[in-house]
Amino acid sequence: MKKTFFCFIVFAILCKSDIYASDTLSFNATAQLEFPILGLSLYNNSSELKYSPNNSLVFKLGLQYKNLGLTFGFGSGRMDTLYNVTTKYFDFQGFYYFKKIGTDIYFQNFKGYYIDEILISDEALLPDMQTQTWTVNQYFKLGGSNNISDLISAISNNKKFSFIFFAMGSVSHRKIKSSQNLIPLSEELKLPSFNELKNFDTYCLSASAGMLLKFHTSKYYMNQSLSVGLGYPISKSDIEINNIYSIKINLKLIAGYQGNRFCTGMFVVNDSDAINYEEDYTIQFHSILINFFLKYKF
Repeated sequence: MKKTFFCFIVFAILCKSDIYASDTLSFNATAQLEFPILGLSLYNNSSELKYSPNNSLVFKLGLQYKNLGLTFGFGSGRMDTLYNVTTKYFDFQGFYYFKKIGTDIYFQNFKGYYIDEILISDEALLPDMQTQTWTVNQYFKLGGSNNISDLISAISNNKKFSFIFFAMGSVSHRKIKSSQNLIPLSEELKLPSFNELKNFDTYCLSASAGMLLKFHTSKYYMNQSLSVGLGYPISKSDIEINNIYSIKINLKLIAGYQGNRFCTGMFVVNDSDAINYEEDYTIQFHSILINFFLKYKF
């Protein structure tokens, strides 16, 4: 792990001698050190249980041609040694962006979870709990001085500050599969309507509105975007109460350095769906990527 971080530091130093980006370089190869998370929360007005995978950092590779790209990674590991559970995972992202439209595609599959913030015991371990999600987010520019492609690009024009407003339509498939109840016996009084929950399968259709803010100097940049919306879930599960609606939140943060051939920085994404039920119960999925990248342009 120390060697990997050292490589990133060396490349960042090399970037210091680089010059302003050139638009003629359209093919990029990316090395990434990423911490992917597919988290789950079950809660009502008075109680909450959080389910976390126990995976470690993963080395990923990415390819990008102009505004079309993909990254993928897989592996297994145990980050927190206090919990005797190993998480196996596969993670994929794809995207394409143009001036007025763009698309994100996420796919994650995780197996091996523990329940956070309760007494560490066998009850807190869910080694065969599996979660799977795929999401397609479609962006549409509504107004502003930038393009939709600036959601993932670095320095793209001479304006030090710029913004866009956009709409987003989403389709998400969220799935849970477990051989044991997700609610341990010691916690059954807190979330009684979820006590029999083992399997869950839902499609969330949602519409959102958002904004992108973009800042940069001659070499360094930061992009921030946030969208929030409402959706309708179509669910199949062990839960007897009915779902009502879902809330969609998508957050992106990109910050880094861009040179003529090297680009390095950090990329954070949180794409979540909260499915709301009768009696104020909620199941919330968090697809999170915390990514440190090094990009080389050909």
